[in-house]
Amino acid sequence: IRLSKQRFFGTGRLLRAFPDMVPDRREALASLRVGLTKATARAKAAAKQAVKTGKNAMKKEDK
Repeated sequence: IRLSKQRFFGTGRLLRAFPDMVPDRREALASLRVGLTKATARAKAAAKQAVKTGKNAMKKEDK
């Protein structure tokens, strides 16, 4: 019962309860961070593309 309660009290206690999980957790965080940066880059690229197509559409309307 004690372990299941501790699991919800932040990361410090969780790591103390499962010391063998520390490197895995670091790896998970690192991969998460990489995934996030990739997703952000994709979103930015998509936004740029949307702006371009929007501008092109406006140019066509002006003609």
